[in-house]
Amino acid sequence: MQDEGFFEDPQNKELKHLTFEEAKERKSAISNVSYILCICLRKGSIFEGQIIIKYELSKISKGLFLDNACTHLGTSVINGKDISPSLLQMSRRINIPEEYQKIGHNEASFRFKSSYAVDGCGLHHYQDKDDNEEYVYTQFEAYYANRAFPCFDQPDLKAVLTLITISPQEWTIISSDYELSSHPINEESSKIMEKYGINPQISKLFDNSFKLTLFKDTPRISTYLYSIIGGPFQYFKDEGINNIPMRIFIRKSLKKFAEPHAPEFFHITKCGILLYNEFFGFNYPFSKYDQIYCPEFNAGAMENVGAVTYNELYIFKDTPTLQQKARFAITILHELSHMWFGNLVKMKWWNDLWLNESFATYI
Repeated sequence: MQDEGFFEDPQNKELKHLTFEEAKERKSAISNVSYILCICLRKGSIFEGQIIIKYELSKISKGLFLDNACTHLGTSVINGKDISPSLLQMSRRINIPEEYQKIGHNEASFRFKSSYAVDGCGLHHYQDKDDNEEYVYTQFEAYYANRAFPCFDQPDLKAVLTLITISPQEWTIISSDYELSSHPINEESSKIMEKYGINPQISKLFDNSFKLTLFKDTPRISTYLYSIIGGPFQYFKDEGINNIPMRIFIRKSLKKFAEPHAPEFFHITKCGILLYNEFFGFNYPFSKYDQIYCPEFNAGAMENVGAVTYNELYIFKDTPTLQQKARFAITILHELSHMWFGNLVKMKWWNDLWLNESFATYI
């Protein structure tokens, strides 16, 4: 990882946590945030990419910064001015000097590179011991999106995400919204990158065994609710309900165990949507509902918008007891309720997670 042009943060092990006061100050200055993220998902241990961050600034702030735990920072441009990454990155933050800020519209672009996580937080990598296939997935709650890309990583700075992925051809990529198109790495993919302001030279790092995938823009949501999931997943598909299509994803070596239970999984989900539409007086607020079993997952499940991730403990390799089935049903409905309470309507700060979770369990 000694590529020329990338700066390695000498203090990247000294995680400086975002405080409530810092988040409050940042929120008072920043609005209308959006991200264009091109992330390159390789097999092995390293990922990289480029992010373009657009935001409105109401005042010049002495301590303005982006959260960034990616270990290597590359080409950096703030409001059209090149700046050395060594002057910006420190203690897992990208500082934005006052002289590079302006009232009104601001735009910053950064190249980044890092190792996949192996602790289940950020962008996690797993290699299946049965068939050697590789899988990656994100877990961003709480305060882990910045381990995958630079961002304003706090719940009350909602943003639209435009996602472009580069990945092995055989991988299925899942995210918060629909895939719009997929292209081999060629002139067409370079044109798409250029259209969105991504350096098309990035594509030259990859051969035709890779593909580019463009996703529909997300709604304006918190960073911890984004998802990027990739690998040679198998899936079950259902037409869904109320024009909300549904899929269940699982790694290849475990498909046979999940298949018998997929119809009930879909049925519980559809019943939940009908219940919550009526209870909240507001129809399901997103475009799709994917559910993904993830290896080495730290929690029971996570309510990523449109792409809920589950612990593989919910894959029943033997005939499940009624208690096991009931526990899984409760988890399915708990995560589904978050689409309204927690995702559509969200907390301002992490200290309200208790209310977010307890309300979902109550419902």
